[in-house]
Amino acid sequence: MFIIRPDGQPSQKTAKRMPMPELHAARIGILDNRKDNAFRLLSGMQKEFVVQGGARAGTYFQKSYVNIPAKDEHIVELSETCDLVLVGSGD
Repeated sequence: MFIIRPDGQPSQKTAKRMPMPELHAARIGILDNRKDNAFRLLSGMQKEFVVQGGARAGTYFQKSYVNIPAKDEHIVELSETCDLVLVGSGD
């Protein structure tokens, strides 16, 4: 892995990848931030986890507006009902 430090000095480091968690029967939730194409991206990722990894589609919430935080009750429910939550996206 080639790392460029904030001070501009490059360094060579050896890093190990973390093992992919077992996703069979995992509940994959979505918190959609309402950015353009967020739902398309997040739901597509969720579908791949379901089809290829044997996961299950979990809870879905959409924020009411892109520039505000998610509701506390949505965060609580996602944390209680999902094993993995896909959140937001860039434009």
